[in-house]
Amino acid sequence: MNKRTDWSCLVDNKGNILEWEDKSGADYFSALPEIVGYAQALLISKRDFLSFFYRHPKQPIWLEISFLRHKQIFNLVQAKEVTLPFELSKRELEILTLVSSGLTNKEISAQLYISERTIEKHIEHLFEKTGIESRTMLAVFAVSKNLYCLPTPGNLETAVLATHKIEQIAKDLQVGSSMPIFAIKQNKGRPITIGVPYVAEGLGQIDAQELVSGTQLAIETINQQGGINGRMLQLETAGFCVEDKNSILLAYRQLVEKEVDAISASYACYSPDIHEYVAQQRIPYLHFASHSHSNKVAQNLPIEQIDNIFQSCANDVNYGLGVLRFLQVYQQNYPQFIAQKRLLVITVKWKKVYIGMETLISSLKQLN
Repeated sequence: MNKRTDWSCLVDNKGNILEWEDKSGADYFSALPEIVGYAQALLISKRDFLSFFYRHPKQPIWLEISFLRHKQIFNLVQAKEVTLPFELSKRELEILTLVSSGLTNKEISAQLYISERTIEKHIEHLFEKTGIESRTMLAVFAVSKNLYCLPTPGNLETAVLATHKIEQIAKDLQVGSSMPIFAIKQNKGRPITIGVPYVAEGLGQIDAQELVSGTQLAIETINQQGGINGRMLQLETAGFCVEDKNSILLAYRQLVEKEVDAISASYACYSPDIHEYVAQQRIPYLHFASHSHSNKVAQNLPIEQIDNIFQSCANDVNYGLGVLRFLQVYQQNYPQFIAQKRLLVITVKWKKVYIGMETLISSLKQLN
């Protein structure tokens, strides 16, 4: 009789395990509470799919775990007993996971308590085994092929990988904690005022009008549902000329003078001067500028001044990874829809934006 090597079950948003193909699948995962916790966490997140490698805690085997949201309230969990791709060792997979998380050799060394020279040798082996020649391409390749593991090696507080975010949600569920809520002000006697600076003149004017309209619609919808903790929201706007820095700064000052509780900006406002001004006001500031050089770290603003600034969009260089994840989900779950299809990539030349297009195209070519 052949040994069974794959199992499946359903997990709901309360962590209950239900049968999928047979009872033995549910029994198998009941002995893996960590996997069940990750599955429950995926349902709480906004993700629909996740795949990673997992070392069985009681047996010397690797499992390839995949999650797929099913009918919104269930997670279809599948496990398959495998050997690691490219003849990777456990340590190489751990290092590849941390490289994909954006860590330097020094940071990986601190997380795994091994020397930087040892890290370098492992990365050289990864280059040889995968045929990849650069660290950046190695990370992109790993993400596109789901070559990372859970639990995340070391003790990272933050990481860009989706697996780490799911892991953090699972930990919160385990201790019974809820996601922290950013409190603006505790004054139920007046509404919460959201300030929106927008392009009234110049490039992006049409998009800015849609932004204002969308913000107004969102506020009306929230108010119809009872507001936030019983407080209604209201919108304050200030227009500016996108080509006039003084006009932009004036718009922000007008909002501050109106004592708005928070500012939500569009793509046009990524000036370090603007960020520094808003940071000094100590009010929450959400901006959508996704350029690599517009984030608060790249601008070298003092840490104590920027903890109220939130970049709502991913950096542009991460867009390509999202495309890869999207195509990979379709490749794995809907192969009939993309069989014999070609992907056309159209680029727009704009010096202020780099979205890693060359890396994206190179990675797409590696998808089977």
